[in-house]
Amino acid sequence: MCYNKISILVSGANNKNEKTLFEEEAGVRRLLTDLQTGTIRPDILYDTIGDGFGSPEHSVLRVMAEQGQFYDLNRFLETDKIVSKNNVFGAVQRAFRTEQGQMWGISPYFSLYTYLPTVDLPEEIRERGHWTLEEFLDFAEQLPGGSYLIQNCTQETLGFNVYIDYGDFIDRQNNTCSFDSDLFRRYLEYLKSLPTEKEYRTIPEIGDADFNKLDELYRNQVFVLRLTSTSWIDILYRSDAYRQTEDFRLIGSPNQTEYGAKFRTDFGFMIISFAEHPEESWELIRMFMQIPSDSSTWSESVGISSLISFFETEADQLQNHTAVAYYDDYTFASYPGISDLSEIPEEVYSAFDRRGIPYRIVPISDERVQYLHDYLNREGQPLLSQLPDAVNDIIKEEISVFLGGVGTAADCAGKIQSRVEIWLAEHQ
Repeated sequence: MCYNKISILVSGANNKNEKTLFEEEAGVRRLLTDLQTGTIRPDILYDTIGDGFGSPEHSVLRVMAEQGQFYDLNRFLETDKIVSKNNVFGAVQRAFRTEQGQMWGISPYFSLYTYLPTVDLPEEIRERGHWTLEEFLDFAEQLPGGSYLIQNCTQETLGFNVYIDYGDFIDRQNNTCSFDSDLFRRYLEYLKSLPTEKEYRTIPEIGDADFNKLDELYRNQVFVLRLTSTSWIDILYRSDAYRQTEDFRLIGSPNQTEYGAKFRTDFGFMIISFAEHPEESWELIRMFMQIPSDSSTWSESVGISSLISFFETEADQLQNHTAVAYYDDYTFASYPGISDLSEIPEEVYSAFDRRGIPYRIVPISDERVQYLHDYLNREGQPLLSQLPDAVNDIIKEEISVFLGGVGTAADCAGKIQSRVEIWLAEHQ
């Protein structure tokens, strides 16, 4: 296959230059103008996508997707033997899918932001792997004294640390919102009940805990949710650092949909709607899709390969070479390829054991591998579901005023409802 007739536009991908938000937005607007006026006409757009938490405005890819200026990749995934619907994780297909079912882009690797519970969740939620905001509040409000939802769980940080999705209170099809609901007021009241960051820092043994102390707090179930991600397949044994159990389960962020885990990838590929060579462009993209996620090709890649066949190969290697792990709070090391601790070279063992935390064998069962495989298939939110920055700013501003002591939860909810209603009316 000859690719020299294909034009590729590389936008912000892997750009290490520091830019202000204003410069970034201005660059996006200029590039979009050039694309929309036909000043530049690439076949493929390669661009950063972001972490799935911000609005689409800062990614050319996502703006082009919102405007429908892409070539639907379903045509290729339905016939391809390797990069196919059956071999690309459901999380990836869902992330790049529009509400109409079109596939606007794709990425060779990804991760999901999720949580490892250190306590038993209600059976239904545990099996489902996601919960609604109401179920989340039921759980959080009933925690016993001395237990905390998550590390650094404060008024200022809860919305970010737990990734509350305010989009649940907006009906995009009917252009309405429901921030004046009992559920949103309940959320505001729970938020108000939390300590401020300043108050949190004064909690004995919690507020000033170092890394090693944090690990102990998770093991003792003082913190009941631990933020993690499926950025590497080693999550199959990483969970044992936080909870001594074979009951490996993940839980996403509170969300009214069936997808709670946030999708993340550094960049993605899109075939532009006016591409002159869509078939050849796909051949090039599918070549990149078959490069492993840990390859040096992706200089800053963090994620699991989007292809299920790659995942199965990596999982098989882990199972055939028993993982041996050392843990403190955020650090662990593995030494693969052994079945007995005595096989670890002395220089490796002593480097970790001298800190007083020994290695141990961590077996990985078929059931655990299958669970993660299924989770990556059924979870992950669409990338285009994020709220615009302007709406998020309204919500954050009014919540900040409320937490500062002005008005009641009902007052705050009413103000947000009014302002977002106006914004929706102006942006139909």
